[in-house]
Amino acid sequence: KNNLKQLGLAFLNYHAEYGSFPPAVVYDDGGRPMHSWRVLLLPYLDQQTLYSHYRFDEPWDSPTNIALQDAIPEVYRCPGDHRGDEASELVRQHLHRLSNYVVVTSEDGLFSSSRMSGVTDIPDGRHHTLMTAEVRQHAVHWMSPDDVTLGELLTDLRLSANDDDDNCSHGPGINIGLADGSVRWIPHDFAEESLRALVSTDKADPIPADF
Repeated sequence: KNNLKQLGLAFLNYHAEYGSFPPAVVYDDGGRPMHSWRVLLLPYLDQQTLYSHYRFDEPWDSPTNIALQDAIPEVYRCPGDHRGDEASELVRQHLHRLSNYVVVTSEDGLFSSSRMSGVTDIPDGRHHTLMTAEVRQHAVHWMSPDDVTLGELLTDLRLSANDDDDNCSHGPGINIGLADGSVRWIPHDFAEESLRALVSTDKADPIPADF
């Protein structure tokens, strides 16, 4: 949970400086996805030097930027994800570059492709709004402007029922970070409509009474 807490604080510090949370994706003028929120947050994670070497005038996977991929901050990797421990060096290298931490891209959530959101855009309360999630099946390259949809997060949640101590330290369920900076664990059988309500910033969406 500590990584999600650090990310939550970084999001809030970014918001304090810019008046909104970072976009999930930075697009170029032609609509091509260029950069991830995970890069935008680097200065708020004590990674200013790494951030200073990143070229925002080039795509995330340009030769200059991709040379930074092995410098993935540990905060972007779940310490309980032991996949690849017994794999080949090439596979381990690939898995090392993946981040377990994603946002949910949704037009009615915090991370819409058409706008940036701030705390004033959350009428149902920051403590009832999902900001980040810790996933395994849908882990992404930490520099890539890729995240998950609600459906993909639900799939990851359901598949966590198969997690065991050899592969994951927190069992059948996932940790999520909320927009107030807090962290919660939800079980693998958490109701789909409740997960949808947490992703949405719409006050009309019902939040489970016991959440």
